[in-house]
Amino acid sequence: MNSPVSEIGEFNLINAISSQIITSASVLRGIGDDCAVIRHRPGKHLLFTTDMLIEGAHFKKTTKPSFIGHKALAVNISDVASCGGLPKWAVVALGLPPDTKGSFVSDMYKGMRRLAGRFNIDIVGGDTNRCRKIIISVALLGQVAARELVTRDGAREADLLVLSGPLSEKPDHLCFLPKIKESRFIVKNLMPTSMIDISDGLLADLGHILRMSRKKAVLYESAIPVIKRAGGIDKVLQTGEQFQLMFTMPADRARFIPKGFFVIGRICKGAPSIIMVGPSGRRRRLLPKGYTHF
Repeated sequence: MNSPVSEIGEFNLINAISSQIITSASVLRGIGDDCAVIRHRPGKHLLFTTDMLIEGAHFKKTTKPSFIGHKALAVNISDVASCGGLPKWAVVALGLPPDTKGSFVSDMYKGMRRLAGRFNIDIVGGDTNRCRKIIISVALLGQVAARELVTRDGAREADLLVLSGPLSEKPDHLCFLPKIKESRFIVKNLMPTSMIDISDGLLADLGHILRMSRKKAVLYESAIPVIKRAGGIDKVLQTGEQFQLMFTMPADRARFIPKGFFVIGRICKGAPSIIMVGPSGRRRRLLPKGYTHF
């Protein structure tokens, strides 16, 4: 661990941190999923997640401040959606340069408040601090019925692999709407066995499901829906901040899949790996590449 984090890599760093953490029996899921899952009361769990946005990495200084506030909350709501839950309470921490205008901060909160109102979320506290660049970090609590909880590690052999909507080479990463409505339909009707939101790219996030489920996946290129496509399919599959839900489900529930969802592959027995079948039937192996912070 004496190497720079740029050499260690984001997920190796997370794994190293996780190996040092011991949790109590109240924690059903800790580091490694979209949300931590905490025992709350019989039949109901709490979901706990957090995300940080940094000027220059996730938005520009010229970005409309209400868009920044919207995104800061939206990325956390998307995590709750991927676990099958509903978002409830948020706290917001801000790092601000001293010359930041008060109106800029007010407009950031307008973006958050609008989205919070749409999903019945209460913003209940936070913190402010001096910083060289603008940083906004939201922590969000949600709730999920125990029977509706979905995590990354449940994919089963012969499951279908499904997307909640199309991918894009240039997704709207600032003003997207988290897929809570779609998540509720999925958990109520499709019996999902695993689920994740596509924040790091389809291949990278599928890799998380396969690694934790110890399964292999076959993708069908002709079945993958793409809008705003200029380059090859591999670029689209590695593009992050899509925020569609990707999930696995039993094949015998296929008749309940609604219009606008897309079956893009299937889960197979085998060591974690991704095989792409092209339009001609040619098969090739894809690496779980996507966006990383280091």
